[in-house]
Amino acid sequence: MKKTINNGILNYQEESRCNSLKKIDEALHYMFNNGIKISLSSIARYADVSNALMYKPHVKDYLASHPIYSSSDKNLIYTQKEKIEELSSKNEKLKKQLDRTTKKVQKLEYENIKLKEQVKNLNEEKMRILGRAKFNISLSDMEK
Repeated sequence: MKKTINNGILNYQEESRCNSLKKIDEALHYMFNNGIKISLSSIARYADVSNALMYKPHVKDYLASHPIYSSSDKNLIYTQKEKIEELSSKNEKLKKQLDRTTKKVQKLEYENIKLKEQVKNLNEEKMRILGRAKFNISLSDMEK
């Protein structure tokens, strides 16, 4: 007795596969656009399909060719939003560091101005003292 293939069942299976891939595709786009990390289990959760389905050959082939999903990086990709957030965070840290450094430079410049003023005042005082000393020496020479 030869087994016959029921075309109705085959059509139903093919339709079911197409619906599953459509759900997976919609989930991938949703996750990518909203900055959600993409893994097989997260795709299954958002697509409302079983985890077992994610390991079926037709799904693996589909995911391997999908531009959003990449199985070469252990089923996990960083979305553009995550990279933007990461770079924004680094940028904020660098801005804070730059502000601190700028404040230090301004403080040092202010201290430098004050020290230059002190040096100038000390030099003027030194000249006054030397001038008095010279004057006193010449007065004492006159008294002799």
